[in-house]
Amino acid sequence: MKSGKRIFQSLVFCIVIAAMLPVFAAENGKKENGRIKPHYREQIAQAVRDYRAWKKNDLCVCFPVITDLHTNLVTTDSRNCQQRAAVEHLVLLNFMGEEAGADFVADLGDNGFDVPLKTKEKGKELLERMEKVYRESRIPVIHCVGNHDLSFPWGMDKFFWGAWLQQINWGKAVFTTGSCGSFGFYDVLGKPCRVFFLNTNDGVRGKRRTEEGFSSEQKAFLKKHLKELPIGYTAIILTHISLRNQFMWKKSRPPRRSDRFPELTEILNEFIAGGGKLAGVFSGHGHYDNFDFENGINHFMFQGYGGISSKTELPPQARVFQQPSAKLKRGDTFDMNEYCLLDLVAVKLDKREIRIFRAGAGGFNFHRGAKF
Repeated sequence: MKSGKRIFQSLVFCIVIAAMLPVFAAENGKKENGRIKPHYREQIAQAVRDYRAWKKNDLCVCFPVITDLHTNLVTTDSRNCQQRAAVEHLVLLNFMGEEAGADFVADLGDNGFDVPLKTKEKGKELLERMEKVYRESRIPVIHCVGNHDLSFPWGMDKFFWGAWLQQINWGKAVFTTGSCGSFGFYDVLGKPCRVFFLNTNDGVRGKRRTEEGFSSEQKAFLKKHLKELPIGYTAIILTHISLRNQFMWKKSRPPRRSDRFPELTEILNEFIAGGGKLAGVFSGHGHYDNFDFENGINHFMFQGYGGISSKTELPPQARVFQQPSAKLKRGDTFDMNEYCLLDLVAVKLDKREIRIFRAGAGGFNFHRGAKF
């Protein structure tokens, strides 16, 4: 009964937001997606050119990734990622997706609802603007719930985000989901590929809503739909928090084991052992770039726009580092007036290759890839 009530409340909230959007659009004039600076356009165009030169005529699934914005409602300092409006990043994400002819765009969570937003009203306004950007795009959006997406205390639980995911994709895509709607999969249109999006906070109990975990329902859902994957299909896993303990924020001492979520990893191991094709697991949360390969599984993590000052012992090329303006307080960020930071993931389904193309900060030096 409680779950049904929460689903109903979340649906009602999303319907109210949808009704407000025309008024919001009229007040703000131009489309959110209509403001792209020329140098951002060129950085994105270069990454797309690199992608097309690599792709050639091969069958490929591609999607741009953004993660861990932790940004603001309005821009207070355009050079600092955490003092810039979140929707400015999402506009670039959708623009890159449309330029590349992407199959979908991936938002891996932590958009900034707890910090620096402090009021319910500002949280609702940020949500409205995010929804407006995604509704203006012609491309399906896959959103993975981040731990900080659940931190704002006004009902933004897994049921809320499940209803919101359906709302922003209305008329663009159909997802198969679990009961809460915030985890599930998307069968890419016209291509033998199934993309799973997980909720790494689905197993939370009690008041500690930012604690990570998976419910028994979500684990059973993943196992069932991997087992029932059509012959010839490739699976892709998207999640906010990585399945790897090596991808922790700080590494003052080695982890006791490499698996952060052993039961999830075992499900993937069984799938591969049975002959299944898994391109990789793609995550955010750690705020730096990383890669690991174990037991036939590629694990990729993306830096995104999050702060990284508290990280230690980072691997080579784990982050973009450029000397910022002297006025900036943070010494480990880049000037966002000069660079965007997006990644375009491409998966060759027949040749079983992955290539990730960096747009903006770091450029082609941050292109990376693997085979599966």
